[in-house]
Amino acid sequence: MKLTAAQKKYQTQIISIIQQQLASNYSHTLTKFSYLDKGTNYFLQLMDYPEYHTYHNEIHLIEKIIPSLNKTVGSSKKQLEIIDLGPGNGKKSAMVLSGLSTNSINYKAFDISKTMLNNAQKTHQTLLNIAAKKYYLCDFTNLKKLNKTLHPLTANNTNMLIMLLGNTLANEPDMYVFLTNLKSLFTSLQSKETFLLIGIELYSENSISIINQYDNNINRDLTFFPLKMLNINKDSGKIVITLNKSRQRIEEKFIFTSNQQLNIGEKTINFQNGDELLLSVTNKPTLNTIKKISKKSGWHVHTIEQGKKQALIYLTLANEILPSTH
Repeated sequence: MKLTAAQKKYQTQIISIIQQQLASNYSHTLTKFSYLDKGTNYFLQLMDYPEYHTYHNEIHLIEKIIPSLNKTVGSSKKQLEIIDLGPGNGKKSAMVLSGLSTNSINYKAFDISKTMLNNAQKTHQTLLNIAAKKYYLCDFTNLKKLNKTLHPLTANNTNMLIMLLGNTLANEPDMYVFLTNLKSLFTSLQSKETFLLIGIELYSENSISIINQYDNNINRDLTFFPLKMLNINKDSGKIVITLNKSRQRIEEKFIFTSNQQLNIGEKTINFQNGDELLLSVTNKPTLNTIKKISKKSGWHVHTIEQGKKQALIYLTLANEILPSTH
């Protein structure tokens, strides 16, 4: 496989994570690299997969939560900064931008994938008069890099809405650590009021229903894509998708069924039969769990819109507590 510039850029990181995992350190997964270049196409196809109901459920909940957004950031005369971390195909953020009543919006999208940003930007072209929009190539899961990118771009004394929709937060191996660090970052930006909108698919004892969203060829191609970038042959192992009930998360692993040697530059990695690589995790917490994680990490729950399997949670920084509506 001939690598693009973006894939070459992150190849060293992928190898480093693989080496950590082979040493039984699973604190990082390969999820974010799945969306580079052609990986974006797999993701966009997954949105149309009938069993992948997460996307469509969240679209419905966004419609329901717009009034709560308008009562806070939408009704203020202050300029609103929207920070969209992982905009996907842009349709969800388009709904938010169209639904807000304020006319003073600066929208900024951040993603590791230029291809994904291009798709979001194309969707947003019809919203030219609603908001000033800019798109930044940035690995936002690396909060130090996000901080370095954000600080010159944001103005003090503005209201700020951060969006983590889809599985953006759920794909973090430790959601508490991520939300804690996110809180510290945005506190340092000294905005007037800071709000966070997150999407979460809730835990269910019906493991078949949850796994069916992920156990399809499109998602398998998406999940395997980082290993494909290293020229690892999919036939050298198998992808196993399970629901880890004790940790309330989907785990997608690649398990080698034969020995294989990987040579990239001066690096050599020897895979043995039975070696496991944790390609991706998708947390599926209960509503109580995500509320506890939010509170512990320094966020206050303002509003919850809950469907049968999905929830949108609207948060404020703990030191900016407004009256709750849930």
